[in-house]
Amino acid sequence: MPTTPTPTNTDTSQIDEFGTLTSTFTVVGFTLALLNILFAVQHAWNRRTVYNYFLVLCLTTYASSFVPLMLSTMPTLQLPDGADSPESAAYEQWQEVDNLLKIWKALYGFAVLQYIFLVQVRFRVVKSVFKYHVLWDWAFAVITLVFYVVCSLTYGIFTTFPHTTVSLGQALATAAWTLYALVVDHFLSFTFIRELYYMRKRVGGRRAGWRRVVTALVAVCVVSWICLLLLVMANLAFPNDNLMRTFLFRLGYSFTPLEFSGALVFIYNAKRLMANPNASRKDPDRFEPPVQTTGFLSTFATSPTTPADSKGDLLSRKPPPTENFVADA
Repeated sequence: MPTTPTPTNTDTSQIDEFGTLTSTFTVVGFTLALLNILFAVQHAWNRRTVYNYFLVLCLTTYASSFVPLMLSTMPTLQLPDGADSPESAAYEQWQEVDNLLKIWKALYGFAVLQYIFLVQVRFRVVKSVFKYHVLWDWAFAVITLVFYVVCSLTYGIFTTFPHTTVSLGQALATAAWTLYALVVDHFLSFTFIRELYYMRKRVGGRRAGWRRVVTALVAVCVVSWICLLLLVMANLAFPNDNLMRTFLFRLGYSFTPLEFSGALVFIYNAKRLMANPNASRKDPDRFEPPVQTTGFLSTFATSPTTPADSKGDLLSRKPPPTENFVADA
């Protein structure tokens, strides 16, 4: 993952060329993120559930992370060597760039945190065929929050460190948080595909829905690792070439909204895929078997109008099958 750059002195025309390319791809990524928001808002308007609102918030946070990148493009490329030194004449300019990148880290890290929780709720559709104890949900949430706080402290969201002493630590922390999100997302995604394959007879006759879901999940994984490869290559292959390093970082990051696009395709096709194939048109919301929604974040997986069970709280109730995550999404 990128660290705060300290570019080399380069011809002004070359800086302008790289600046134009870098800005263009950053704007492309921002546009893709906005399209994801519009699609999610439209669906949330039609199905007003907590899960859909939370999904819109996640996408909005991620789209916002492109703003500091757009503002820091040319200042980053124009910084001279050694600008991060307090003795440098460009030190104040470097501080402005560093503050913008710190805002990016905060927005990016928080958006990924929201997405991980959404991934967990998304995975709950597997509970109809893949049973696991509710304590695993709580353990997962605690581990994720602890890991997020540790990484945030390391890469300087909640604290301020001299750049020269922690630049490597910031890069490793950002990379570790990204890898954690990818591993969690892909492990749960492929587990879902496997379990869905084993129950393919239940979803017979829904080949189009099956293809959309599987294609979306595979696309999320492929795009994620391609973008990550570009980010790693930017730092390993061009450690002393700030222009190319910055360009490859923005190129990889600009296509990360496609990962969210794939997630949206999955979420909004899950209901039709998991619905009972033998249900009549008069009973389209009949599900077999119902998805269990007890445990962590179950309130996000149910309709906000569902009454709580008189014998339990919001985290222990069992809502009707038509009000579970699959139906709401």
